[in-house]
Amino acid sequence: MQTKTSWQAFYYDGRTAGKKPCIVSLSASSLFIKLKSKTTYEWPLANIEQTQGFFKGEPVRLEYKGASVLVEGEEFLKALMAVSPDNRFHGSKIRKKRTAIIAVLSLISFAALIALHFWGIPAAASRIAAHIPVKWEERLGASVVKNLTERERLCENEDLKKYMDEMVRRLNESIPENPYTFKIYVAKNKMVNALAAPGGHIIVFTGLIEATNSPEELAAVLAHEFQHVLKKHATKYIIQSLSTSFLFAAILGDASVAANAAMILSITNYSRTLEEEADSEAVELLIKSDIDPAALKTFFSTLEKKDPKMPEALRYISTHPMTGDRIKNIEKKIAGQTFNTTPIFPDSEWKDIKPAFCAKTETAEKKPEETAPETPKQ
Repeated sequence: MQTKTSWQAFYYDGRTAGKKPCIVSLSASSLFIKLKSKTTYEWPLANIEQTQGFFKGEPVRLEYKGASVLVEGEEFLKALMAVSPDNRFHGSKIRKKRTAIIAVLSLISFAALIALHFWGIPAAASRIAAHIPVKWEERLGASVVKNLTERERLCENEDLKKYMDEMVRRLNESIPENPYTFKIYVAKNKMVNALAAPGGHIIVFTGLIEATNSPEELAAVLAHEFQHVLKKHATKYIIQSLSTSFLFAAILGDASVAANAAMILSITNYSRTLEEEADSEAVELLIKSDIDPAALKTFFSTLEKKDPKMPEALRYISTHPMTGDRIKNIEKKIAGQTFNTTPIFPDSEWKDIKPAFCAKTETAEKKPEETAPETPKQ
């Protein structure tokens, strides 16, 4: 069978729109284009660019120095590929392979981005948070609290300070080498919620206090929020969500960035693992503080029974997922244990104490750091 050595084609000079019939042929290093006018062009194969002919049935287009030639037929492409010095020309099979490779690489890149989001960034945030000085966390937390409470009325009176100081003192005495000075902010709001900001700042809404049936339940909530501070959960979450430059700006008190950090923290739903960690450590802290650890379970049980049509009553539940499982975990942790408990306020009824937590209200214009009850480090 005789091998074909020349092919009918069309030549475009790149300067005019017209096409000129021609004959193309190949050598080991060049493509020859012969026009009807007897003019012949020689194109070095090493400098030719293929721009068409990658798919079955598509004509082959080759370009060189602004000119181009269009050749019909797969035989020409096969011959061209056979003499190509550097495999620079290819057809549909190779193109399909390249498309498949690109698709595989795209999937790998997508998987890498997912892994970075779920494992890489959180891991980096944990390492960074571990080295952030407590003073920086305190400054960041103060900025966050200021933004979160600017529209709330903060509660302050002597009875509130006395009762809250006693609760925190009981818990604080059982935390060895605690680097934080816990500051509690009681905000007048019907929402049943509490929130731990970096550096020992904790906001408790009066709606949550109203939902408690004993001072031990409120102390249990505080013990849980203490763990978010001690384990740097809030700090890690903010680092994970903000860029490093934004984080430093928030620490330095930039109002707009601090507002972003506050928004991030206000919508934070900690993972099940972090919540279980905070629960477990809170139970241990309550036991060490001679406070009934079952109070944490009873508080969750009370909220779980609330009418689902009351979103403010379920806010604490909604930010602490898998409540039923967590109640079971707390029950397992304290089952079979014997421990001493001492009432926090043995000479007072809780129903008589609760009104004191917001007997007087202060306007939001007053800075949180000036109104918040503060307890000394132990």
